[in-house]
Amino acid sequence: MRFCFFLLLVFCIMMSCKNKYETEKVSVENRFSVELPYHLKKTKGLNEDAILQYSNAVQELYVVVLEEKKDKLLNSLNKDSLSKENNVMSLEKYSSLCYERLENHTEELKDFDVKNSVINGLNAKDAEFVVKISGVNMYYNYVILEGTDYYYQLFIWTLLRHKRDHHSSIRHIISTFCEY
Repeated sequence: MRFCFFLLLVFCIMMSCKNKYETEKVSVENRFSVELPYHLKKTKGLNEDAILQYSNAVQELYVVVLEEKKDKLLNSLNKDSLSKENNVMSLEKYSSLCYERLENHTEELKDFDVKNSVINGLNAKDAEFVVKISGVNMYYNYVILEGTDYYYQLFIWTLLRHKRDHHSSIRHIISTFCEY
């Protein structure tokens, strides 16, 4: 009897670990892929412009990917934003515009820290910050990546009090973003 109870206990522990640590590779329109924890489920309503949206409302973890085609972006902006040499917008300029939009649409933005990085061969700006939304402190990791034909914006957020619980999963999601 004790042995059956022990086996049941081990089985339950193993199943709970699977939901927390195992991932699935999600591909979007043969353009990019990212590995997401199994506990995240595809959703709608987080951002109407998102090409990828996953969440787990119980664990308070959310992932959104936005993309902007570089040539359409160039047509919509004035020529002052572009480099003189080849009529392209740099990652530096694009990320500055994105951060400016972010600051204009948030109430209290604090602890904003941006680092340059390379993620699977893509140049990126990796920002972490805390923002207060309706009185609740939220932790965000916001990564802007420069792909071949697209700029990608990867937003991952959770309640600030869950940052420690989700930080390794968040960093894993970011590290697995890959353009085809």
